Amino acid sequence: EEAFHTLTMSRRVANMVSAVVVGSTTRDMAVEKWRLELDIMELKDELTIAKQVHEYKPCIYDQAKPVANIAEEENKRVQAILKRREEARDRQLSEVRAKASEEAKRIIEEEEKKSAMTLAQLEREVEAKRAENAELQAERARKVKEYERHLEKIRKKKDEEEALLVKLRDEISGLEEEVKTRQDAVEKKRRQLEMTSHDQAKGREAILKEREEVRSQRAKLLEDRRKQREGWIAQIRETNEKVLSQVQLLD
Repeated sequence: EEAFHTLTMSRRVANMVSAVVVGSTTRDMAVEKWRLELDIMELKDELTIAKQVHEYKPCIYDQAKPVANIAEEENKRVQAILKRREEARDRQLSEVRAKASEEAKRIIEEEEKKSAMTLAQLEREVEAKRAENAELQAERARKVKEYERHLEKIRKKKDEEEALLVKLRDEISGLEEEVKTRQDAVEKKRRQLEMTSHDQAKGREAILKEREEVRSQRAKLLEDRRKQREGWIAQIRETNEKVLSQVQLLD
């Protein structure tokens, strides 16, 4: 039981030290060194476990007087072991933390010498960068809002133009229908005028034809009357000549 508890606590201490302390403070240390220290800690834990298992004896072994309550005595021994284990773990953690802190300070000093800049200066520079980044973020947010407002205006204007375009299209369609109706009326009127003009032309032709017929009939009538007059004149002349001849005969 003690071996099991020792192994469990040792593994827990090793995992906690390697994950919390070593991982957070010696992140930039050499990997091989960290692995070597971890192997050493595991070997120490295994030796401790083997030693405790080899030297383990029941709590009632070699007692001068008999133990009345074995469970209570075992509980006392277990509590003492747990207390020593907690103290050893605290000492190990303190040593590891002190060592890690010293190593971290040494690495920070080396890095400051290499970069010619202290950690405080780096922190101030980081704060300045953060402030600049915050200003940039605020400016970006302001520009995004402004762009969104401008985009909303453009979208609203586009909707109004589309509505106006639809209205104009409807008006144009109405005007086209009205123009088509008027064109149909004009075409109908033109056809009527053409028919009227055609009828007038036919009437004029008929009048001219009738006038020519009347003129030809009048000319024929005048010719007939002239011939009749000439006949009459010829008859009168003949009659006069006859009368004159008779008168001369009488004389």
